[in-house]
Amino acid sequence: MEQKFESLSYSEGSSMQRPPLLESGGFFYWKQRFKTYGDYVPFTLCEDRKTRIIVPEENWSKEHKTDVGKNYQAKLVIFNVLPRKEYERVFMLKNAKEIWDSLIVTHHGNMQVIENKIELLAAQYEQFVISDDEKIDIVYSRFNDICSSLKTLGTIYTNKQYVRKFLRALPSKWRPKVTEIDESKDLKNLSLNELIENLKIHEVILDKDEESDKVKKEKNK
Repeated sequence: MEQKFESLSYSEGSSMQRPPLLESGGFFYWKQRFKTYGDYVPFTLCEDRKTRIIVPEENWSKEHKTDVGKNYQAKLVIFNVLPRKEYERVFMLKNAKEIWDSLIVTHHGNMQVIENKIELLAAQYEQFVISDDEKIDIVYSRFNDICSSLKTLGTIYTNKQYVRKFLRALPSKWRPKVTEIDESKDLKNLSLNELIENLKIHEVILDKDEESDKVKKEKNK
């Protein structure tokens, strides 16, 4: 079976790049970057349109063979990015989907564990605040970690929700800028990246004003 698909090649523009290596403690990040074709077993549907009947290999069409080949290639990609201990856990599994599901359970946990993680991350999202002395780049990295982790677990907010949450988390010295953005921007069409760039520009102005105030206070002394 394996020799049958070894000669499969990818069309121009879809060649595979070197996949990211799974590192200990970095499964959230790895899962977001890693894409797999998933599992495919050729089947037909019965008249009830619900029951599946697996198609025997001798009756596979060209499309069946291509899709099964993709599954074989997906297994190879996953195996190539796993450290030895991870590989030894899954190498006996039959297809890419089983391997993927096993990795999810190992690193995300079962459904109860996943739900607990979602609740914890959702609480962090709802309670997200920014202190007076935090820089926008650092804050954005912290915020993005929470949002990315939620996304990998299936909880996704809209862009408008991300923008509003970030604006509301800013400390009081940012209120004039927040009001300006609220009044002049269509938050539905303002991306989080655009917001961050806008805030970073204003941050420079705030830093200069604070430095100027310090100089004035020193002179007054």
